[in-house]
Amino acid sequence: QLPYPEPEGLVTINHQAPTLGLETMGISPKLYLHYRDNAQAFVEVALMNDTQVTITGDGEPERIRAANVTPSFFRALRMPAALGRTFTEEDGTLGASEVAVLSDGLWRERFGACPSVLGQVIQVKGEPHEVVGVMPPEIDLPHDETRIWLVRQVDEANAQLGNFGDFAVVRLADGNTI
Repeated sequence: QLPYPEPEGLVTINHQAPTLGLETMGISPKLYLHYRDNAQAFVEVALMNDTQVTITGDGEPERIRAANVTPSFFRALRMPAALGRTFTEEDGTLGASEVAVLSDGLWRERFGACPSVLGQVIQVKGEPHEVVGVMPPEIDLPHDETRIWLVRQVDEANAQLGNFGDFAVVRLADGNTI
């Protein structure tokens, strides 16, 4: 059982390309936009990927697992921040200031569980990111070692159909099932 409200309404989207020998593959930014704008079976569609980043600032540089997610990610999970906030649609617009949401573990271990972490600027991959939230300990998507979430800004005008390196999680609309 997933630790999110109404877990039966959460679904991941994968694609297949049997003629290419691919039983499962991710989603492209262009397909994400198509589902977001056209799929009536979903109330939220979120694009995400998993990466490694180095953070600097308070303490020694640290290499951690990160997730790049669209602002709809936390809404799809129906998981509010334990402290501060999650991403807004404005955070996801191209050119917006970079923001980050910390895992409970990173907040406790690196920042001493201090609430004043909100508003602090940390360096992620050498770029400044304002900390806007801390998540509850039970959230760990897309990977169980995720320590920080970074907002994914999708360039709608230049989104590519053929890049299937991302993943999608959706929240089914009320009354819909798999």
